[in-house]
Amino acid sequence: MKSLCLLPLIVLGFAVSSPAIAGETENAACKKYVQSFYDWYVSKNQGNPNDDTIIAVFKNKKFAFSKELESKLKEDHDVAGLFPGEIVGLDYDPFLNAQDVATKYTVGQINSAATKYRADVFSVFDGKKSSKPVVVPELILQNGKWVFVNFIYPDASRKENQDLITTLNQLKKDRPPLPKVKSQTKK
Repeated sequence: MKSLCLLPLIVLGFAVSSPAIAGETENAACKKYVQSFYDWYVSKNQGNPNDDTIIAVFKNKKFAFSKELESKLKEDHDVAGLFPGEIVGLDYDPFLNAQDVATKYTVGQINSAATKYRADVFSVFDGKKSSKPVVVPELILQNGKWVFVNFIYPDASRKENQDLITTLNQLKKDRPPLPKVKSQTKK
């Protein structure tokens, strides 16, 4: 009889702990996804950081970006192509928040709030991990797949450079109107 009385408590215990376990599982899955992106991206970028890495990101179907982020990055890339030899648009790597590529990037803590997840990403130069995250990708879980929606820049000195979407919006606002261009970054 005593064991029957304990059964509801055991079931209740599992029910209460399930959301925490599910959240931890999603955080672990997010961390794994972000780390796989950075491992792949740095291998493409090592020793040859250039414009083609942005194109490679969009050609690689393994990693997903929100339609808004992808559209803004493609537009910035295409506009920059209209002005060879000049700095127009992003002048740094938007996924690394840097001009110099580190040897490695490691994902630290995953923070989640509502439907968004943020991954602390640290650079590693000469075996030394940065003391603070250099970039914080923001993701959502959409239809069972991870999707990058923005990249936060923790050390941004100006509000218009606090994240990738804001930066791209500001760059677009600051440039004169341009004729329609055909995208060079097709999927």
